Amino acid sequence: MNRIGPMINAVAGAEIIDRQQVQYVPRTIEDGSVNEILSMGAEWIRDQTMADREESDAFRDVLICGYGYTETRMDYDDDPEGRVIIERVDPLAVTPDGTARTSNLLDARRIRRKRRISIDEFEQQWPDATLEKAEAQRGKSSSRRPQN
Repeated sequence: MNRIGPMINAVAGAEIIDRQQVQYVPRTIEDGSVNEILSMGAEWIRDQTMADREESDAFRDVLICGYGYTETRMDYDDDPEGRVIIERVDPLAVTPDGTARTSNLLDARRIRRKRRISIDEFEQQWPDATLEKAEAQRGKSSSRRPQN
């Protein structure tokens, strides 16, 4: 019998019902109108990217795995002007710094993300590199494990 599944669904549902909104708060009285425009712009971007759904999926990952990640980036493939993308990242593809000890990995010196890409995408992103060089580099990095 799965007793944890209903609990995760209940907590994830509570997050959806009590979702937080991005709001810019003015520091001085003169900043009020600027912050209102910034808040409306952030809300528009979040609506365009369906950020609430992606963040809810990342929150569910937190409940299950302990960590949840989203990636915010600019995408120029479809629109030359650029388009904001907010998407969930698989927490099993992310490896935080093993020496990080504070909550939210604030003291992490690096966070590594593993992502599979096609050979065409590899050659387009790194035109001077060859697959053999990449394989050799990957072999070197895996042999650099710390000695206990």
